[in-house]
Amino acid sequence: MKKIMILFVLALMLTGVCYASNLIQGIDEGYVYSTDCEKEQLVGDLKDLKLVGVNDGVIVNYNNNREFVKAVNVGYKNAYTQFKKVIAIDGYYYAVGAVDPKKDSTLKTQGGEDALIVKFDKNLNVVKKVIWGHKGDDFFQDITVLKNGNIAVCGDETFINEDVCRGLVVIFDENLEEVDCNGYRGSFKIANDANYTNFRKIIDNEAGNIVVLGETSNRGTSNKMIVFEIDSKMQVAKKASFGSSSNELIGQDILEIGACQYAIVGYTCNSSQKGFFMELSKELKKVSYVEHTPVFGGKKYNINMFNEIKFDSNLGGYMI
Repeated sequence: MKKIMILFVLALMLTGVCYASNLIQGIDEGYVYSTDCEKEQLVGDLKDLKLVGVNDGVIVNYNNNREFVKAVNVGYKNAYTQFKKVIAIDGYYYAVGAVDPKKDSTLKTQGGEDALIVKFDKNLNVVKKVIWGHKGDDFFQDITVLKNGNIAVCGDETFINEDVCRGLVVIFDENLEEVDCNGYRGSFKIANDANYTNFRKIIDNEAGNIVVLGETSNRGTSNKMIVFEIDSKMQVAKKASFGSSSNELIGQDILEIGACQYAIVGYTCNSSQKGFFMELSKELKKVSYVEHTPVFGGKKYNINMFNEIKFDSNLGGYMI
């Protein structure tokens, strides 16, 4: 656990003021992380990168000795590009995020901001880029590989003029072609039961279904955490929401534990933010819930967020 923490802090430091979105083990060795940078932020090991746009998505690789190996950027002229997450699948890296063309950009998108998914080989050479979107602003937040080898991503689609944001799931094959799921071109959008809904985390469960974690609110108030289980035909199999106007919840990460049971971490949106840990049954019913207020040197701190959760079989517990 200490090694993981040290390497993650190292990644943040070596990126300078470009903050790492996530850190994973490299395909052959070492570590890879995703970030995004403007020109003024290219310091340290990233100083020789030549940006294409105003802000580019960046993937960085270090070896096991924490020595810099390579960095690659993806961008479009006069556009703002960012990566939210990178994962490794069958010898390739896949990164997701979004690209937002500015007024002087020649990039044509479907709406304003469009979602982006990029495939790299193990040496960080770009294999394929796909800009995905509709009339609204689209953003891919998370990515996972399904048991059938397809790739599932989640995020949101925002219609600024209508003040509406909808949760979004899209399925791709390994070549980044959309998979037809029940005639929906591999995409799922939540029904408009609130004016703002976002999916931020996606996993697949032992039953072969997709599980997404997000939040829903009414114009940014009364945030409730939501969990959806979606079947292979992109239909809702189960759903649940948690929280209230007096106890607003934001879920940050979800993990399957055993046969379709889940652990979630996040934070409360009250005047005193606290990190929370929640366990759900396979029916998405709450089994346990614990809030945490950090204490250092005998002093309590109000702001605390749990962002990521992993289960360590050696420790017999969770790493948060």
